[in-house]
Amino acid sequence: MNVWASLETPLRAYRIASVRVSKNGQQFRSVGQVGIRPGTRLRVRVTLRPVEPGPSREVDLPFRIPRNVFPFGHIQVGGPADDLFWFFEEEAEENGSFDELLAELQTAQRNDVLAGRLMLETGAGLRQRTVRQVRLTSVVLGQRRIRLVPERGSRIGR
Repeated sequence: MNVWASLETPLRAYRIASVRVSKNGQQFRSVGQVGIRPGTRLRVRVTLRPVEPGPSREVDLPFRIPRNVFPFGHIQVGGPADDLFWFFEEEAEENGSFDELLAELQTAQRNDVLAGRLMLETGAGLRQRTVRQVRLTSVVLGQRRIRLVPERGSRIGR
């Protein structure tokens, strides 16, 4: 007697369909760049569409630009970055180990988390200031970036 079985599971994944920004409570707009100053409040609305047929989902990520920084940088939203394995593979020949790879994997962003990272200029380069994360029931695919530039007349500590 032969028995054949098949199990099919739909791919549960979201793709980023759009990213819109609200500045200080104003209307959400689809932009690639936002003029900011210290103290600006931003709300990033990410629309996620499922890979398989199903309803879309919107997720809001709030950010506030600190008062003591030069308002230049970006907000990056999306699933995990895809460069972990490439970076480790390049470094493995010189100083990588299996234990280091395991440590990286344990601290890496989960693939079912939508994350938003506020990156701002510190004088010594860009530095991550804030991370907002929302855990979902599906994998998150893709990344988007919104540039942050000084609004006319903005200064540190204003």
